[in-house]
Amino acid sequence: MKKTIFTLLTFLVTLTTFAQAPELVNYQAIIRNSDGNLVQDSNIGMRVSILQTNATGTAVYTETHTVSTNTNGLVTIMIGGGTSSDDFSAIDWSTGPYFIKTETDIAGGTNYTITGTSQLLSVPYALYAKTAGSVSGGGSSNQSATQNPLNLNNNTSFAFKSSDENKIYAWSNQGSWSFVSYTNTAYGAGSLIASNGNFAFKASDDNKMYAWSFVTYNWTSVDYTNTAYGAGSITASKGNFIFKGSDDNKYFVWNGKTGVWSSISYVNTAYGPNSLTASEGNFAFKSSDENKIYAWSAHTGTWSSVSYTNTAYGASSITASNGNFIFKARDDNMYYVWNAEDGVWTGTSYPNTAYGAGNIVVSPHNEN
Repeated sequence: MKKTIFTLLTFLVTLTTFAQAPELVNYQAIIRNSDGNLVQDSNIGMRVSILQTNATGTAVYTETHTVSTNTNGLVTIMIGGGTSSDDFSAIDWSTGPYFIKTETDIAGGTNYTITGTSQLLSVPYALYAKTAGSVSGGGSSNQSATQNPLNLNNNTSFAFKSSDENKIYAWSNQGSWSFVSYTNTAYGAGSLIASNGNFAFKASDDNKMYAWSFVTYNWTSVDYTNTAYGAGSITASKGNFIFKGSDDNKYFVWNGKTGVWSSISYVNTAYGPNSLTASEGNFAFKSSDENKIYAWSAHTGTWSSVSYTNTAYGASSITASNGNFIFKARDDNMYYVWNAEDGVWTGTSYPNTAYGAGNIVVSPHNEN
């Protein structure tokens, strides 16, 4: 059996704290075999443990991942976002030192035979401050669970279309160039859409949407049907992308945190969906034929909906602020709000004997 080795590329590159949710730490490594060759485009299994006191200390947190290396042998995981029964946010970083232990199964399973351990020499500010009190320094963070957790202050991504090759190339600070090919028999590739280091474009002759993640350095695609209307334009928000597949009666959304496409179906018997609204990486739309409003959470990658009555006025347009959504259901005498922190719809009723309720007024907490 060939032994596989890690080359640590970037560790603790970025950290995001979430309100009422686990922190995430970006971990990257290049995987090579015993001959020094890159392990490219392969599924691997990883187990990550946070050890306390020393390299053989007690594991205070353990999680597992199934991920893929890219063409450069690079693997990227978000520590704190894997499969685990432990609570990453419960780690008391002030009682270190701490060590990171990584175990890998090159076959993509859970037979972990390759192990490496290294000391966590510095604890990121947001983690330490949570458990050790205040730390002097300027600046503040308004980042919430609704936002793309991969905002590196000094990093940039670039992309361009190579029309003579029918390829799109993308690059970011933490990796090398990668590309994806598209067909060009009639329409070729649409304009590149950029958001928070990620890119997306429509390949009309392939009936596909492509998105590139600066976390994984991989292109991923989703197919849409094109019998009459095809795919709508791409809407971007905080590194996430969404578009309407009209012939599929679906909205397709791409999660910039995971690099995965998913979809939600809607009914289209008369009016179909409308009022697509984006805010801080989250999306919401009205499904008029169902009398429902749907919202998608960038943090959980899931949709949730609320029903409203439509006997006369139905639902108002959707108002967004800081990733949260609200609308008025006049026939219910209710305001419904979607909370970005937990992805849950709740409602409050109001009397309507003469004048009812006025329009919503928005006041974001991060205003100066």
